[in-house]
Order: sequence, then structure tokens, then C-alpha cells
Amino acid sequence: MTDVKDDLDQDLNSEYDPSRLHLIWEVVIFQFKLSLDGLRDLVLMPISLVSALLGLLAGGSEPAKYYNKVLRFGRRTEIWINLFGQRAHQGTSDELIKPLRQKLFRRVEQKSNS
Repeated sequence: MTDVKDDLDQDLNSEYDPSRLHLIWEVVIFQFKLSLDGLRDLVLMPISLVSALLGLLAGGSEPAKYYNKVLRFGRRTEIWINLFGQRAHQGTSDELIKPLRQKLFRRVEQKSNS
């Protein structure tokens, strides 16, 4: 009977294992960033088509000027979303998420220490 209780205690304690929490956190944030990236793509699709059409009709000697503005915006949002964490955290969505992460991990650490 003691072995079963010890196993149960170990499972309950591992629920707050920082490495497990870290994995859960990373997956949740990745899903959030994937959603942002997908939403951005959905918004940019019609805007890019309209900007190209507008450039063809009213762009004069620079038909791609509106389309290029859409591309610049897309690049900036790609950097900000930082989907795969390749960029330094400055100027990305990670800056907004960092305080929430710190608060969550601090609370879990406090619970595990008490």
C-alpha cells in the first residue's frame, strides 16, 4: 500500500515540476502565436489583393508602392509575433507575455515551497 501512496504523491508533486510547467507554457504560447500568425495571414490576404489592384489602377509609375507597404507591414508583424522565438525578445510579443510568465512561475514556485 505504501508504494501506491508514494507513487501518487510523486505524481502529484510532478504536476508542479518546473520542466513540465515550462513545456505547458511553451505549448500554450506557441498556439497563441500560431493563432496570431494565422489571423494576420487572413487579414493580409484581401488587403494585399486590394493594394495590388489599387496599384495597377492608380499607382502611376510605381504600381507596387501600396503592395510594398503591405509587405513591410507583414514583415514587421512577423518580427513582432516571433513565432519560433528566433529573435531577441526586444520589440516582440514576448515582451507582453513575459510579466504573465513571471507571475505564473512565481506562484507555482511559492505553492511548491509551502
